[in-house]
Amino acid sequence: MLKVAFAFLVSCASFFFAAHVEASPEPYSLRVYRLGMSQEEFRATTHPDQAEWPSARPVCSNDPSQTSSKILDRKFDEEVLVSKDEEQVGVVRCGYYSRSSSLEYAAGLVIADVPMFVSSEFFPDENGALRLMSIRSWVNNQYFDKVSAALSTKFGSPASTTEETVQNKAGAQFASTTMLWSNIVSNIVLRERDGEIHRMTLTYSHARLAEAFRNAIGGLAVKATGTL
Repeated sequence: MLKVAFAFLVSCASFFFAAHVEASPEPYSLRVYRLGMSQEEFRATTHPDQAEWPSARPVCSNDPSQTSSKILDRKFDEEVLVSKDEEQVGVVRCGYYSRSSSLEYAAGLVIADVPMFVSSEFFPDENGALRLMSIRSWVNNQYFDKVSAALSTKFGSPASTTEETVQNKAGAQFASTTMLWSNIVSNIVLRERDGEIHRMTLTYSHARLAEAFRNAIGGLAVKATGTL
């Protein structure tokens, strides 16, 4: 009888453990890049759109300075640039570049059949290892409907959709839609207009790493202003 009871308890424990594991979602992935992957894994991953951008490779803000006259120093490019505060808390930003003969030019990723510029951001985990915190992509917002439809097909209806009115420097106003998908451990945000009237952005972010980054930046602000 005791053996039967013990076996039953083990069975129940296994069931609840399996249910817990199944209920824990994996962070989102964009193409072959999974949020939370290490920078070493990121660098070792073959760029998936070699046909679009031959020999595409990542260039990161923590790379040694490039001194070749044939290759520009990319540290001031939007895809790679980090602010002083970001650098201080450990952020590393990477962009993709392709080479043709002696020329090097910005590459990106094909997302929902749309070529986009992409910047990947890394932040140290609790052990100091750089891990993929976010993937930010941008393109002309003429592709908003196409990309939003592709995201809805893959991830289902967004958790939220908000509408707002934005204004350009001339004072003209435009409607803009922001859509959010979430699986608890990561988020996807699609903005129809972001920073510029015709600029659409798509951002994948790792919830825990992004929170740690915000706390680190907040800590810098507290140090700068003091506590009184």
